[in-house]
Amino acid sequence: MLSWLPLFVCCLVVGVNGQIGFYANDGVVKMETAMRLDSRAKRIADSNKRLGNNAMVASYVAAARQELYDEYKDRGSKYLADGTTVIVENENLDVTVADPREDNGGFANPFYQVNHVRGLFQDTTSPAVIAAMAKVAPATMTSPWKQINGIGSLHSGNSALMKPQLITLLNASPNKIIRFLCESCTSPDHQQVYYKRLTPAPSNLVDILEYSWTATNNVLNTDFQLFSTYEDAVRGTSAWTFCGGYDQGGVGFPGTCGPTSASLNQYVNFQTKTPQSDVSYYVEDANGDFTNFAMTEYEKTLETWRQTNPTDAKASDTCMNLPSLDSRIMCWRSCSYGEKSDNLSALKLCRIKRIEGQMWKTKSESKTLELSSGTEQGGIIKSSHALGTDDGLPSSGTF
Repeated sequence: MLSWLPLFVCCLVVGVNGQIGFYANDGVVKMETAMRLDSRAKRIADSNKRLGNNAMVASYVAAARQELYDEYKDRGSKYLADGTTVIVENENLDVTVADPREDNGGFANPFYQVNHVRGLFQDTTSPAVIAAMAKVAPATMTSPWKQINGIGSLHSGNSALMKPQLITLLNASPNKIIRFLCESCTSPDHQQVYYKRLTPAPSNLVDILEYSWTATNNVLNTDFQLFSTYEDAVRGTSAWTFCGGYDQGGVGFPGTCGPTSASLNQYVNFQTKTPQSDVSYYVEDANGDFTNFAMTEYEKTLETWRQTNPTDAKASDTCMNLPSLDSRIMCWRSCSYGEKSDNLSALKLCRIKRIEGQMWKTKSESKTLELSSGTEQGGIIKSSHALGTDDGLPSSGTF
């Protein structure tokens, strides 16, 4: 006699083909299904928990990175503290964007066009950083060169006081070196030249340098030597081998002198400010720190780029628009250090120098636009007008 089998365990079934088999009933199926679903739910819950934890950690890391990024972005830095990670929002801070309708000027006034249409340097320094910088003095960096005279963008307001002191200062200087900077010179060799006296300076040395280049008491390799770098001048190495242009009237330093051959139209006349318009000269300061002020290789690379590609260089950074090499060095160093550190004094000097650079950039562009725009003729609105041409306007072609 067969034992009674609970209905919830199994049931005996005889198939159509005569085969006998046991099949679980609905209760067992439901139990197994519930167990599988429960196990799967636990696995999913554990996975979601891990994913949630990972996302939470990732959000904390991202927030910390963003906070550091925002800190340097708000202070106007181009890079993070590592000096290589670019802050995209600040990458083109000092690059002006031209209105496509503004080729030569705006509202017939190039100064308006530069300052209002194209826009000045966008200073994104946050109010908090500006407030913090207001509490500190800007970093200081003193040039070891005393300026005697300058014209154009290198103008010196102290020339009346300094010129009479040239010989006294030269005699007191450590190496008897006079340094010439020529921003307007087309020859890179003449943009920075060092004049080293070998014999006592004549009383008319100022005249000789400024507008009366003469062979009297001023003969190459007898009374003086010329060099391309201060280091060469101190060591007496790699001196220039050619000099000329003496006693021609109205020709000042360095005549037609060149490193190896004659160089034309690179001289200056401080009285007529021709053919060079942006020139200055300096004498060594007896107490100057020439070691710390010496240009680094990186700075030399920047200056070489500025000499050979002035348009691209000046568009890349407002420091490049400063007309004095010494000012550019101060700008490069303070910005490099200030942006990569917490030194607010260096950052403040950087900001001051960049604003000065933007002022010079605006002045230069305005002058260029003034020359290219010229004077309006017949009251005709120019095609470069900020609001477009006068085509289609009543009485087209006239005001």
